[in-house]
Amino acid sequence: MAPRALGAGDLMRIAALSCLYGLTRAIPLFPIVGIQGGSFSAADALAPALGLALGPIRAALAILIGTFIGISLTGRAPFLGLDFLPAASCAALVGLAAGGRRSIGLLMLSALIAAFALSPYSLPLVPIPPLGPGARVPWFWLHLIALALLASPAARAFPEWASRGGIPRGLLGAGCLALCGTSAQHLTGCLLFELFYGLLLGAPPEAFRAIWIPIFWIYPAERLAISAGSALVIAASSGALRALGGAGRDR
Repeated sequence: MAPRALGAGDLMRIAALSCLYGLTRAIPLFPIVGIQGGSFSAADALAPALGLALGPIRAALAILIGTFIGISLTGRAPFLGLDFLPAASCAALVGLAAGGRRSIGLLMLSALIAAFALSPYSLPLVPIPPLGPGARVPWFWLHLIALALLASPAARAFPEWASRGGIPRGLLGAGCLALCGTSAQHLTGCLLFELFYGLLLGAPPEAFRAIWIPIFWIYPAERLAISAGSALVIAASSGALRALGGAGRDR
């Protein structure tokens, strides 16, 4: 079903939430390994909530506008204007799952995993010596868990839990949706990183592999922390999300 046209109410919601998103981009949380001066911001915990409230298209539009508001406030744009893509992919995936189009979200996350695995700048498998000689683990093992979570029958209930489930079920539903969304966000950011520093600036694949190994040990804690923060944001604003979703979500 095609999304309905934007009305005045939609534009007001998008404008308000894009301003909120832009302001939270100016609140740093912790640094991004491999990008000098880069940092994750409070906006990363807000992206899944926007997807749940507005749906994939409207949330992505709010994040696009909000990203440029954030850039105007901070002066930071490590991906030269494409900085909105990671968070937009997160919100889009959550919005697809919340809008009953989970199969499209599954294809989206699967395509991102495949693109990263096949990239010459990536490190698909990481050696884990404590597991034995030659033992290797997929670099994107947490993203595979998120994919399985999104494909599970329980995923149909996550949006309802997140919006109306209370505690602890509401936190569980919101956290699971956020983990799926932030996995898409992470892979999109990794691919942008490879695009700019590999294809455009000419960094060799070996330089990336030296970065991917330490990130392998760090990123699960980052993703889980962002998911937990997002679950708290969604739980704290569940009433407002229901009000926004009733009128402003993509149809």
